[in-house]
Amino acid sequence: MNLTQERLAFGHLVSKTTGKVADKHIKIPIGDGFHCYGRLLKKPTWEVFDYRTKENATDIERITSQTVLFTICIHTASINQSDWEVVGRSRGEDLDARIPLQFSQNRSDPTDCKVLDRFDNFFPATIEDCRGLERIVNWDPHHVVDRIRDHYAGVPNVWVELYRVREIGEEEI
Repeated sequence: MNLTQERLAFGHLVSKTTGKVADKHIKIPIGDGFHCYGRLLKKPTWEVFDYRTKENATDIERITSQTVLFTICIHTASINQSDWEVVGRSRGEDLDARIPLQFSQNRSDPTDCKVLDRFDNFFPATIEDCRGLERIVNWDPHHVVDRIRDHYAGVPNVWVELYRVREIGEEEI
């Protein structure tokens, strides 16, 4: 068990947030008549589901039962200006519990890492702790669409590469 897992397992983290959890579901057009769906967990954190379709889904439970492709922060003001459409809401779930850990890393010292938990607590972490986590960054909607398209095309995504954890001696892109 690494440091991150230990702190979560033994309850060392105390919630600093009291904000209401949002529960909006959105339809994300990705081109060629296809779209995916996402759900707001807590501003600005969204999960995007592995559910690409040309049909309009009306069953929120069916959408949310799909695998989550990724969970990231998305620039809220940009969403309001995009062609994403609110298609529903869900109630009664602990959506905060679905928010994964995220990391930050000092650009000049890659060993200086921190992990952010779902309660908005930061704690020191190693590069190893950060591997596989999303970097704390607000994505623009068009970059989210790029990421979804690249996933379905089976190609690496430039934004995922840009935001991944850097190893000691590795240059930033």
